[in-house]
Amino acid sequence: MNAITDPSVTIDLAHEQDFRLGGLLVRPSVCRVAAAGRETRVEPRVMEVLVRLTRSLNQTVTRDELIESCWGGRFIGDDAVSRVIYQMRGLARGVEPAPFVLETVPKVGFRLVADAVTSDETARPGAPAPPPDHRGASRAALSRPLVAGALALALVAVMAGLAWKLSHPGVPAVRPGRIEVMQFEPLQQEPALRRFAVSLGDAVARVLSANGVDTAQRPMRRDADDREGRAEFRVAGTIDHDGDKYVINAQVLDRRLGDVLWSRRFERDAAVPMAFQEEAANVIGDTLYCALWHRTASRRAMAPTLFSLFMNACAERRGTHGGTPMKFVEMTERIVREAPDNSYAHSFNAEAHAVAASDDLAGATGAASQADAAAAAARRALRLDPRNGEAYQALAVRYNGRGRWLEREQNILRSVALTPNLPHGRAYYPGLLREVGRLSEAAEVNQRSIASDPFSAGQLATLALMRGADGDFPEVDALLRKMELLDRDMALEIRYLVAFWWRDPGKALAELHPYPRLPDAIFACHHAYLARLAQAHGAPLRGLPSQCEAANAYGVRMLAREGDIDGAYTALALKPEIYRYPTLFYYPEMRAFRRDPRFMPLAYRIGLVDYWMKDGHWPDFCAEPDLPYDCKQVAKALTPPGAGSGKASARG
Repeated sequence: MNAITDPSVTIDLAHEQDFRLGGLLVRPSVCRVAAAGRETRVEPRVMEVLVRLTRSLNQTVTRDELIESCWGGRFIGDDAVSRVIYQMRGLARGVEPAPFVLETVPKVGFRLVADAVTSDETARPGAPAPPPDHRGASRAALSRPLVAGALALALVAVMAGLAWKLSHPGVPAVRPGRIEVMQFEPLQQEPALRRFAVSLGDAVARVLSANGVDTAQRPMRRDADDREGRAEFRVAGTIDHDGDKYVINAQVLDRRLGDVLWSRRFERDAAVPMAFQEEAANVIGDTLYCALWHRTASRRAMAPTLFSLFMNACAERRGTHGGTPMKFVEMTERIVREAPDNSYAHSFNAEAHAVAASDDLAGATGAASQADAAAAAARRALRLDPRNGEAYQALAVRYNGRGRWLEREQNILRSVALTPNLPHGRAYYPGLLREVGRLSEAAEVNQRSIASDPFSAGQLATLALMRGADGDFPEVDALLRKMELLDRDMALEIRYLVAFWWRDPGKALAELHPYPRLPDAIFACHHAYLARLAQAHGAPLRGLPSQCEAANAYGVRMLAREGDIDGAYTALALKPEIYRYPTLFYYPEMRAFRRDPRFMPLAYRIGLVDYWMKDGHWPDFCAEPDLPYDCKQVAKALTPPGAGSGKASARG
């Protein structure tokens, strides 16, 4: 028995003997196979799997055994294995007779079926004998030189035409790595699917290149190679039909090791394929951008396993990409365990806990627990690096929607000052400014946030809502077209909200269609409400349609919009949890609500007046020339002597 047929021998491609499977010559040391005078390059991971299955020729190899031999037992997704198996089967296509058949044994593993496997020493004269089994040592030997050489580079990408700069004084910029974008492979030979695959690869290359990543303007052919050897990562994948859906399976791989670092499945109804490629390309770009930024900010090389964890956590960060707060927390906890001395591991974990704390589904107890966890992780990050702006951002976000405006604002400003290039670093500030009524500033900051984080559908949504409230519908349409390339469902939601709140009720009624995540009961309420407004022709109304019993914060705005100000104040008093969303007070339909003498006492009770006085920035509506009261005089009358002056200090 030798290394070709002994499954127990560690796979070391550099020392594997060449061998033949029927008419296929397999050359592991150079990752190539040859048949009928044509030689093809094979990814290292595919070659390792081929070697492992060949060693157990005509026998079943379990999925766990395969992962242990070829992935070192690391956790990987099912699609990573499926991608390799698919590529292996492609090696047998076009060779007559077929050199092997690769069978899937359901719920067990895989079986390579072939007549025989033979050594081929003549193909590689002087090939050394296979080394003895030394599993742990070979993995360490594999990782040390490759990680040192391949991952010592940190990426400083250009976003939105501006060069990225490290926020740490005295730290020089590092030479960026390169990302290969491969042509996506259509799994069925349909002309439409082939065109779709070509446009998808073009979209990924265009998105990465436009945002400063070192990559070619067009994707590479699947059988091409980066001859200069500069590429650090590879983006590849497949496109297929699954019933009436287009399905994209995309992966980001370590270019030198062949490891799948991140993978994602995208689905879209075949009837609406437009912008699907751009949406998938932007998710891939966003995930890479986030992970590479954290690696650069850390100022150290990352082993592939750690970088993979960062990529997967980055994918969970945005709810628009299908992630959830608790998945985000789980992934960042794994990062902390892997890199306990990395400040940005802890600050990313702090942000995850902060996002979970602001999640409406967390409940008061869960939110408090997550906020405490965010603060603890942020403090750990700052002990490791006092200039970690992401940690201060987490301290601000943990109270998102729960007042504490002074503390939150000062932590956000400190974060921006320390780390001005933090991805989505300015994203939370427009939300806070909207909560305290500083809408003009919110729009300006929001514009800057979009420029520094071009992958954020949420920032485009915020600006579209502000422009809709101003009645600038052409600008709303332009923003929504951009949003559709990032998150089609969110774009539909914002289009719906702008139409419902600020377009003419009769026109909105004729055009309104529910977006995918809108419950039928809410749509029925909105439809009935618009019908009433259209029939009233501007005359004041009282109460809401019977379909709107559970309208909550929307109910307050709906009552104010129809002129029932007493009803709006009554609804607000019955549901004090609505105070968490003070942004609702500043919409145009709430103008009469704000002008009512009850508004400033309400703002005082929930802490807004205290913020306005201590911060010195007053809400935009206080400058309205015909406002029936003076904000500062009323605030002074409401505030006890000695209170309401001085700036609060940021607290962690």
